[in-house]
Amino acid sequence: MSLPFFDAIEQYFPQSVIDIVAKETIKDLFLHHPAIHATHSFSKSHIRGLRGLLRYGQRLRQPQRSEMFFTLAPSFSSALMGYGTGSPIRIGYRGGGRSVLLTHSWPVPVGIHRVHLYCDLLRCFYHQWQQKGNVSSPVPSSETRKPQSIIFPFSEAEQRTPAFSRQPHTQYLVFNVNSEAQSRRLPHEKWIELANRLLADASQRRKILFIGMAAEQQRVQKVMQGIDRQDALSDLSGKTSLRDLAMVLRDADVVVTNDSGPMHLANAVGTPVVTFFGAGNPVETGPFNANNAVVLNTGLKCSPCVKNNCRFPTVRCLEQVTVDEIYDSVIRYVKNKANENSH
Repeated sequence: MSLPFFDAIEQYFPQSVIDIVAKETIKDLFLHHPAIHATHSFSKSHIRGLRGLLRYGQRLRQPQRSEMFFTLAPSFSSALMGYGTGSPIRIGYRGGGRSVLLTHSWPVPVGIHRVHLYCDLLRCFYHQWQQKGNVSSPVPSSETRKPQSIIFPFSEAEQRTPAFSRQPHTQYLVFNVNSEAQSRRLPHEKWIELANRLLADASQRRKILFIGMAAEQQRVQKVMQGIDRQDALSDLSGKTSLRDLAMVLRDADVVVTNDSGPMHLANAVGTPVVTFFGAGNPVETGPFNANNAVVLNTGLKCSPCVKNNCRFPTVRCLEQVTVDEIYDSVIRYVKNKANENSH
């Protein structure tokens, strides 16, 4: 969700050299982004405590100190890294003790999408900086300040390379049955019922591709074992890099997914997404390219709780999402795709 921020910062500061700090697990998302000069990765498992975070920031000073450091993540750790860099201008949202480490901070807005949250931080800082006479150029246009879509940066080689061999007249559906948060996982029984309904239609040839990290293979297998048509299934969990996964999602016809990182990735590569929200707040973290996504939400009083673990014995908000709703949404997208291909 931070990708449009880097497009925007290039507009605000066209002469800047942009380096980013990203977790080791997601650093490859930012490869080939035209605005990003270099990516510095880190893993919390290799950094010991607050002192380790500070030292990591200090190492980023080489070969020269950055002029500005934006803290996008809502964490004290990120702000501490920024402090360690020695950057004279450190920008971020308040909360979690971060203000003492920042030179410019604002209260966190509520009720706006995370993409706009990041870009609004840049806008607030630039406006204040301009008022103090530090810049003379006008504020970029509203189109720049309010991004309309997320576009994943594929390389030219990736754009030319198919992720998998497609069989003629076959619809390819991706299932992401995983999420880091227990409160965001649709019950596996619903995944099984959905797959069986989609594969029972003898008039359509369909393949279901399951994705996930290596640590998520057990849940993938649990779902796959309950599906009748084993010949129509493919298990890609633990077998793709992050860039490979983006290509698989791009080449699929529809992605059905829990609220998760792959949900945002599928949305960014332009593939229709069918997803379900309970604990998460779709206003703030739903698919940003909303014209190409369906978000199913039962709207229980306890939702969105934005907690990773449900306080009830079962995740009621997702239990009440019906397979009929998901199935109808998937069929609508595959029919639209078939109509597009026929013209």
